[in-house]
Amino acid sequence: MAEEKYTTQHVAALYDVAIETVRTWSQEFEHYLSPTANPGRRRQRMFTREDMQVFDLIASMKDDGATYEDIHTALKAGQRGQAPGTAPDELQVAIAADDRRAILAENDQLKRRMEMLHQEIERLKQIDRESVRLQTQLEGQTSRAERAESQLRELQIEQAKLHQQIGELRGELKAVLQQFKDRA
Repeated sequence: MAEEKYTTQHVAALYDVAIETVRTWSQEFEHYLSPTANPGRRRQRMFTREDMQVFDLIASMKDDGATYEDIHTALKAGQRGQAPGTAPDELQVAIAADDRRAILAENDQLKRRMEMLHQEIERLKQIDRESVRLQTQLEGQTSRAERAESQLRELQIEQAKLHQQIGELRGELKAVLQQFKDRA
């Protein structure tokens, strides 16, 4: 029977660390790990149960605040942690369930965001309708103002004509008064 192998994702899930942390640990503690832990570029890392004992010690010591130097010293002295009690298959089911929960949560978040965007669209549509109404009202008022300006210009022209007639009448009145003075 083939030995069970753990993936980077399994290690990350077991020790609640980022996948990048697992990669860093694999490189830093390469000397204590199997060859499949660092297989080369673009090849998947696979970890044995013995590798998992090394990771358990690393995770435990890091949680306690140990430095990489402290961990190297412990590993050189033959210290190891516990092998996981969970098989890779079981971990994969848990990871898939976590992924499913994360996808469902993200889906719910996207649904809420869509609802907010729909509400925003409706609000903007209402603003647009109000804007069109106000634009129509403004155009009506502008048209009335233009008519009023035209009437005002006509009145100003009539006023100028009346002033001219008044001036002419004053001139005539002056002439009549002068004739009346001259006769008297």
